[in-house]
Amino acid sequence: MLESQYYSELERINNIKYDDDFDYDFNHELFDKFLGEELKEIIEYDYESKDRNLNGFPSICKCRGEEDIEVSLWDRLNKYEDYFRNKLAFNSDSILLSEINENIRIIKAAWKNYKKGNIEMAVNQIKKIISKIENDDFFVSELGKSYAIKQVAFFDDMNYNSSGNIGIEYKSIYERMKEHPVTLFRGRISEKCLNNRMDLLHRPYKRNEKIDRQRFTCNGMPALYLSSTSYACWLELNKPNKDLYISSFVANDDAKKLRILNLVIIEELINGVFNPSLDAGSRKKELQDKMISFFPLVLATSYKYVDYHENQEEYIFPEIVMRCLKKFDIDGVAYLSKNLDHDLQFQIGVNIVIPIYKEHLEQGGYGRVCKMFSMSEPKKYSESQKELYEEYKNGSYIYDIYYAQGDGYQPITNKEDGLKKYGETIFASFDNYLVNLEHIRYDG
Repeated sequence: MLESQYYSELERINNIKYDDDFDYDFNHELFDKFLGEELKEIIEYDYESKDRNLNGFPSICKCRGEEDIEVSLWDRLNKYEDYFRNKLAFNSDSILLSEINENIRIIKAAWKNYKKGNIEMAVNQIKKIISKIENDDFFVSELGKSYAIKQVAFFDDMNYNSSGNIGIEYKSIYERMKEHPVTLFRGRISEKCLNNRMDLLHRPYKRNEKIDRQRFTCNGMPALYLSSTSYACWLELNKPNKDLYISSFVANDDAKKLRILNLVIIEELINGVFNPSLDAGSRKKELQDKMISFFPLVLATSYKYVDYHENQEEYIFPEIVMRCLKKFDIDGVAYLSKNLDHDLQFQIGVNIVIPIYKEHLEQGGYGRVCKMFSMSEPKKYSESQKELYEEYKNGSYIYDIYYAQGDGYQPITNKEDGLKKYGETIFASFDNYLVNLEHIRYDG
């Protein structure tokens, strides 16, 4: 059967009108049963040629015991490259395949150079990957517009459909996302009572004081870490059962303009950004291709040892990325917490890290960025205060956008924590309680 005949027959089948008492699915079952092999092959080929989905590459990768990150990463990167070379929708796209191959080669070379102690060479190699996306506002955008926080609300080229319109069911959601203040949280464990806002700023820089290496920072470099929820703070601090203090941070106009590198990229986003059967124009395809070629770097930063590991190899690529930022005038990075169970929890587990360089220090060793947020006083989290927290029925960005409106997908907590809708947890109520406290800008 010719391809033109196939499309003619497919259109005829799709236009058949069924009676209410006729089982549509059963009819398609019969159609498939008596379909000629030649036509089946054409249908399968047509489907595969348009299937641009990525499957099997979650951005969160947890390691146990003596598992070697290098072996695991090399295996994932090789499988990633093979996936696209063997997939019908991509295997003739020599430009994209070449980009994927080049970025993977760069990542492997950067790892080897870092391990040899040639950190500068490793950094210069990863700069090559970032330079390819530095001028694309999906990958580098202002904090107040970042996909990591606001999703596609500020990206018209992503939220418009093929006819150029936003669906009515989404338009109001996007408007709420745009208008709602950016609310973030920062936590600290302390046996001593904390009641001063300065207690919840980043660790101040002091001469000769050792500042330990962490994820997405470097030895000796303080950084301001913020999270999208108090739950994420709790996870990042290894689920303390007491002495957890948290402050709410609300971005002021200056903070909203901070340039943030977005590493909150997951399979579902890559798969949903472009549909060749529906989307007109080239921007969505261009964006999907950029995500696909950039995603290996996201994978390289995605590792976490669930038990203590002295070599801390999980921090290698996050550190290299942080060392690249000044070259591109990027102020910080948004990334997905590796303490979540899976990528689809991303709304409640986004972390923002802003490095504090010496030239950005104010008196007292705090970065100027601290003055770009209004802060609440730190409050101690306690489940015994549940009734107090629940008096506040709105406030945080995550609660107001995802839970209070009851729209679409509801973020869920980790399985170990009960698989609850986030809006129904004490943490969500605590978020609202904090956001409704008086917020004052640090002005030390």
